[in-house]
Amino acid sequence: MPQDTPVSYDRPRVREFLTLHWLAEHENVIFCRPVGVGKSWFAQALGHSPCRAGPRVRFSKIAKLLQALLQSRADNSFERELRGWLAPDVVILDDFGLRKLTAQQSSDFYDVLVERE
Repeated sequence: MPQDTPVSYDRPRVREFLTLHWLAEHENVIFCRPVGVGKSWFAQALGHSPCRAGPRVRFSKIAKLLQALLQSRADNSFERELRGWLAPDVVILDDFGLRKLTAQQSSDFYDVLVERE
């Protein structure tokens, strides 16, 4: 299938991200672009750099994070599951915004974000 969306990126900006300054500054990085332009690839590459430097990295689709938190509520292991998402130095969540979140999913996601600060 031909690519309809032109793919381009700011090379100096990507090089800057790979220096990991954002990690030292405890900053968040968000990629917002159309479908099929390489956001997941860049996110994985960005996660690979800290892995080589030592920090712990966890990568997941947002749906898997939310499912894990939902399931942990059902078996009363929510605090342990939440700690698992708080422990890594870098958490990469892919495919955010593909579906509308329920009130509980929104609350759970907020818990992860706020506790990681």
